[in-house]
Amino acid sequence: MRQVSAVFRGFLLSSLRDKYTLFWDLVFPLILLVILVSIFGNLGETISEAVFDVGLVLHAHEGGGIPIGSIVQGALEEMAGEDPTWLRLFTGSSLGEELDALGRGERHAVVEVQGQDVEVHVRSGRMMSEIAGDALAQVLEYLNLEVNRRLGLVSGPTVRTIYREVEGVSSAPESFNFAAYMVPGIILMVFLNSGLGPMVQRLAIDRELGRLRRLFASPLGRGQYFAGVLLYILALSVVQVSLIHAAGWLLFGVKLHLLAWPPLFFMILALVTLLALGLVISAVARTANAASALANGLLYPMMFLGGLYFPVGQLPYPIKLVVVVNPVTYLVNGLRHSLGVLTSPTPHWANVAVPLVFTGLALLIGLKRFDWDV
Repeated sequence: MRQVSAVFRGFLLSSLRDKYTLFWDLVFPLILLVILVSIFGNLGETISEAVFDVGLVLHAHEGGGIPIGSIVQGALEEMAGEDPTWLRLFTGSSLGEELDALGRGERHAVVEVQGQDVEVHVRSGRMMSEIAGDALAQVLEYLNLEVNRRLGLVSGPTVRTIYREVEGVSSAPESFNFAAYMVPGIILMVFLNSGLGPMVQRLAIDRELGRLRRLFASPLGRGQYFAGVLLYILALSVVQVSLIHAAGWLLFGVKLHLLAWPPLFFMILALVTLLALGLVISAVARTANAASALANGLLYPMMFLGGLYFPVGQLPYPIKLVVVVNPVTYLVNGLRHSLGVLTSPTPHWANVAVPLVFTGLALLIGLKRFDWDV
């Protein structure tokens, strides 16, 4: 344990002596948060939620009337199937479950069909929910006219649309907050920098100059060395997350429950995943210059095409392929969803499975190919 503490203190003192390291690790993330929120904060909810999540609840059809429920479901499923980039349809749940999801911010609207009535439930005070409700009302009005035309009816609505509002639950944000959207992105940005930044370059320099070989000739073991390095990165990450959270709270009124288990899990998973990627870079790059070039070559695409600063779901191919295979995409979606900031545009299982698979492969390659000598 003494050797681990010595390595930890060595990295800590080295960082404290370097004012440039202190600036980039602790000050720059806060400046970036302020700049991005100041520039893009007034764009509102529309920049992040391009897809409407709509729940559909059908009550049992009784009597010999027109099966409105089947008609509405068929029309919505056809629209969702033709263009899933603006509409996602959720069926199979009860009305209570869908309204709860609406209150939590997981649905933009809920369509309830009972008899000849179609009720559109929206979330009061949430812009995207109100837009979804208006869009659905227009769709249902057109559907009503089309049904009447086919039945030869001149007057009298076949589908009666009722507009209802649902209050949001206290755990979900009442409206989109760009500062709340940015805080998880900045947190993952500092994790990404920890995994691919100066730590990789320092390890490469020490190996290239033969310092690691001389270091391990001492009583210090390799496991103890890495334990000290990981302890330093963990301590640095705690300080960085605390400062980012404090800045979001004090400057923009963003109060996120970062210590709850779901967001804590995604932050730990993100740090482990990105450190595993750093290990691969250290294993593949034989020189410090090669490590720096490879790290920077991965850092910026993963950062900007991972959705840390803006939504990336609507990018065209082949750029979207980078988004799909990028573990940062799933990590930031999972973190934002777990904090109640934004409904994840990717499946919840993928937000966990993709980073885990990526971490496993990275550790396998990194540990197999890493060499302490040049």
